[in-house]
Amino acid sequence: MQRVRLRRFVLFAIFSVVAAVGLAGCQAQPGTAAYVGSTRITDTQVDQTVAKIQSDLAKYHPETTFGIGDLRTYVVQRLVINELSRQYATEKNISLPTPDYQSASSQIGLPADDPLVTLSADEDGYRKALLAKATPQQPTEDEIKGIYDKVTASVGNLGDYATVRPQIVALPTLAPALGLKSELTDAAKRYGVGISPRYGAADLPLLQTTGDPQVELVGVTIGAPAGSPAVSDLPTSAPAG
Repeated sequence: MQRVRLRRFVLFAIFSVVAAVGLAGCQAQPGTAAYVGSTRITDTQVDQTVAKIQSDLAKYHPETTFGIGDLRTYVVQRLVINELSRQYATEKNISLPTPDYQSASSQIGLPADDPLVTLSADEDGYRKALLAKATPQQPTEDEIKGIYDKVTASVGNLGDYATVRPQIVALPTLAPALGLKSELTDAAKRYGVGISPRYGAADLPLLQTTGDPQVELVGVTIGAPAGSPAVSDLPTSAPAG
């Protein structure tokens, strides 16, 4: 069961991302994977993190493999989202909970200090804390219809829109999720966020369905429209063989 949970977790994290955005200005230093304000994430940092994940996967889940490119993409995008969330919480004086790495370890099936575990637990804690303090924003008709279309496309016919619409509007976490989406999008613009085109844009699900498949209803995407080059499977800090 741990292998199944691990695979679902990683695949969801990796394939929920979209798009790409280039580095700009003085932050575009050699070896920069991404930045959030003055905080710089380096390619070397990413490669070291991925090496730890691969080592733990080989030890605890030898039957499970993921491409270096997929893992590096995941690591960069989670680091960006978590740093953006942390900086925004600091700006707004929002208290962040102590991450429960042991619980996340049990769910994912890797040690409590594995980056997949810590990045996931940090993200979950930040999201919950920020959602609890977000200013609710009522959905527009386009947003309601967009949610209906997303779920219908993923799980099949829900019924006619007029019947399902009141159920969507009544979701208690919809307005806070939309509010936080606007707040984090604005914060990213104010702080300055950049991600190398090698890694794609970063996505934070704020409201999603339960069950399988999970459908993201509201999320924050830090990046540009899809279409940029995919990440290479080779580490950038080592020469290609």
